[in-house]
Amino acid sequence: MKAAIYARVSTNEQTVETQFVNCRRWCTAQGWEYDEYAEVGVSGSKTSRTELDRMLQRMRAGEYQAIVVWKLDRLGRSTIHLLQLLEEFRNRKIQLVSTTNGIDTSKPEGRFFFTIIAAFAELEREFIKQRVQASMDTKRANGIRLGRPPGAKDKGVRRKSGYIQRWAAQPRKGQSWYQKEKEIEEKQSGGL
Repeated sequence: MKAAIYARVSTNEQTVETQFVNCRRWCTAQGWEYDEYAEVGVSGSKTSRTELDRMLQRMRAGEYQAIVVWKLDRLGRSTIHLLQLLEEFRNRKIQLVSTTNGIDTSKPEGRFFFTIIAAFAELEREFIKQRVQASMDTKRANGIRLGRPPGAKDKGVRRKSGYIQRWAAQPRKGQSWYQKEKEIEEKQSGGL
């Protein structure tokens, strides 16, 4: 049997390694071969994600008999999206396994708990949105301005390239200002 392991984290500061270690161990215990798919810095609320779409495409081509995730909320935060995936997996006879939640959709109780946990994942997402909105409302009520500082000289729409250039010019963690300047000079002089 061949499985696809899917891991996702919402920010670039997080890592998927913990998820992979747990899922690899589970697949190895079952004697399954597996491929790995990782999304870093991608929200679970998005129904279309690069690696998820690639994994589903290969699953639809018949390459996988099981999908293994660390937790269901890694697969998605929307109950509707998770239930649509579950229905597709069931129709294609694909087993969905959540190693942390102890869910195996090849059994009726696994499908039941999947539905319950999917609803809780969506509820948690809504709570996060409410907390962020409440924080922003509190800051506004206290007179803290959100967004760009007043008096910004450029009133036009900013291009993404400007942010990228400023980010690239900043010293990295553990890198001194002098090292960064030297690196920029070397790039400009063609590495000589």
